[in-house]
Amino acid sequence: MSGNGKNEKTPRHSEFYHRHSQLERGFELLLRHTRQFLSGKRTIPVTKTWDHVAQTQFTFTPSTEMCYLLAKKDKKVLKSWLVAAKYGYRGLSRGGRNGIFRQAKRDRGLRAKTVLFVEEFRSEIIQDLLVDPDFEPEDGRLEFVKIVHHDRSGRRVVGVRYRERAILLGIASY
Repeated sequence: MSGNGKNEKTPRHSEFYHRHSQLERGFELLLRHTRQFLSGKRTIPVTKTWDHVAQTQFTFTPSTEMCYLLAKKDKKVLKSWLVAAKYGYRGLSRGGRNGIFRQAKRDRGLRAKTVLFVEEFRSEIIQDLLVDPDFEPEDGRLEFVKIVHHDRSGRRVVGVRYRERAILLGIASY
């Protein structure tokens, strides 16, 4: 115990997890949390789901840009968030399934925009994913991901994954 009576082993800022079961009932808790984060009153919203490849828990967070889209109740972002929370991380896409997937090499438009997002949100990625600061966007340490659901527009929420966590960076098109 420190002199202020707090247990030093307790993290100063603990994460609050949003889950599919909560989001299915509505987005109000996530939206409130996001607005409080943007005003500096709470930590970043974290959503917990399942990694079907590693068979373990998987979490994802929004970049600041995605927080603003969430706070505006952007329908594309909210739908993608719900799908990601419900279906989790699934590795490579084989078509016809929803969830968070690795971007394939043929996803050139998504990959190019993701590289730009990685450069734009580099400090957020380092802080959130705890990746080495000397990483390069395509050096293999970060896995480029996309959220897939039935949306014919070709617009996808994209981000990067490192180990058991991802940060969703923005919206890109094929």
